[in-house]
Amino acid sequence: MIAGRGWIAIAAESMGRSTTVGTALTSLLFGTADALSNALQVLKIPAELIATLPYVATVIGLMIYAVSETRKKNKKLKSPLVK
Repeated sequence: MIAGRGWIAIAAESMGRSTTVGTALTSLLFGTADALSNALQVLKIPAELIATLPYVATVIGLMIYAVSETRKKNKKLKSPLVK
């Protein structure tokens, strides 16, 4: 029942930038993906494929987070030093 949800929680905390509101919103996003995967199981799509939906949402979210953090760091490095 818990298979991998701890890693989703760690991803939610990281993407929420360790703030209460950010982590809650990210957890809500991943919870919605989990609920959607449960609701979509009535379709004629293999259940194993639908069960991966929360994990795919987590990977996509972490990719977006990593790209935005990399851009911020690069922007910081390129800006001139102000004394």
